[in-house]
Amino acid sequence: MKQTKIIAPYYSGEFTMGRVSEEFVEYWSDKEEADLLEYLHEVNWSEDFESPSPTETGSQHRTPFHEIDDLEHLNMPYTDSEFVHVAEDGEEIEFKPFNCHTRYISNIAEEDFNNNFIPVLIYATTEKGMCGHWTVELENEEFDKTKFVISTVETAFGRFVDAAWYGTSDEELEFDTGDASTMTKATSAKVGWAHKNTLEKSKTHVLNAVLKAKNNHVNIEKESSIQGLDLSKYI
Repeated sequence: MKQTKIIAPYYSGEFTMGRVSEEFVEYWSDKEEADLLEYLHEVNWSEDFESPSPTETGSQHRTPFHEIDDLEHLNMPYTDSEFVHVAEDGEEIEFKPFNCHTRYISNIAEEDFNNNFIPVLIYATTEKGMCGHWTVELENEEFDKTKFVISTVETAFGRFVDAAWYGTSDEELEFDTGDASTMTKATSAKVGWAHKNTLEKSKTHVLNAVLKAKNNHVNIEKESSIQGLDLSKYI
C-alpha cells in the first residue's frame, strides 16, 4: 500500500454559524460590519471588555464568536481554485475534483418571518497560503483524479469544501492542517435569521444522499454511455 497527497487550494477559511439572542440580532442588524467585527474580536481577546450590546446568547457572560457554532463549524478550503496532486516523483499536477453535492446555508434573512426563523451570527475568515492536505491510500494502483470526489457547502461568505472521499470507500478523508502555513486576509461577520430547516441541511442529515451521489459517480465506467451519449467527458 502506498500513499499520495492532495494539496488543498491556496485559500481556506473558518466558518461558524450559531444561535444568538433576538436582542443581539436586533442591536447589531443596523450597525456596520466593521463595528460588529471589532466587538467580536474584543470579546474574544479582552477579558474586561464592556459593551452596551446585549450578550450574544442571552447568558450573563459574553461568548467568544468561535464558541457560537452549534449550527455549523467548518475549517476547510474554499473551492474556487485548483487542487494539486503530488505524484511519486514530486511533480505537482493541478486538477479539478468532481463535486457530487452542494448544500446551501447561504440565505440569511434580515427579519423573522412567521416564527420559522432562528436568530443567528455567522462569522468567517479568509486564509491565504498552504492550508493543508488529504492523504489517499492506494493499493497497487495509480492515483485516478476522477475518483477523488468532494462535496461542498455554499455559505453567505463563499463556498467551502464540505468533505472529500476517494473511490468507493464511504470513509471521509481527513483534512490534515498540521502543515498549514497561512495568513489571515479577511474576516467577515453578519447577524440575521436562518430558517429552521437549516438544521435539516446539516452535513449529517444529507450524508446518505451525498454518498449515493459520490458512488454513482465513481462507479461509472469511463467508456460507458447512455443512449449513445459518451459519458467519459463528464467524469
